[in-house]
Amino acid sequence: MVGSLIAPWLQPRFSAPVLIIAMSWLGTALFTITAILPGTYVLAVPLVLAMLISPSVNATMFAYRIAITPDVMQGRAQSTTGMIAMALNPIGPLLGGLLIELWGGQWAFAGPAVIVAAAAGIATAGRGVRKMRPLDQGV
Repeated sequence: MVGSLIAPWLQPRFSAPVLIIAMSWLGTALFTITAILPGTYVLAVPLVLAMLISPSVNATMFAYRIAITPDVMQGRAQSTTGMIAMALNPIGPLLGGLLIELWGGQWAFAGPAVIVAAAAGIATAGRGVRKMRPLDQGV
């Protein structure tokens, strides 16, 4: 919820590509830190920080999706996005439990770090994110 309060402050200060790419790499760093921290309670700090940055990126990507999707396709685009997100929800706990069972707790945190790093690499290398124009200039 605090991340939602930070988002309106961050979004006008950074372009969408900078926000998406920087937050992706910051998320990668924070998830990587969780894999090397000892103890249970200290893990909360990087995880909370990772969740603070999430609303800014989500709002930015949502705004772009709405801006580039024709009006007649808005419902379908939102439904598809929601369905994919909901379909992927059970995979996180399943993968986390599998990683803990097979390789221990540190790998359960290293797994998401690798996934977020892959997404950050795609966002950084991908022309689509780097060439995003401000919404007020039209997309």
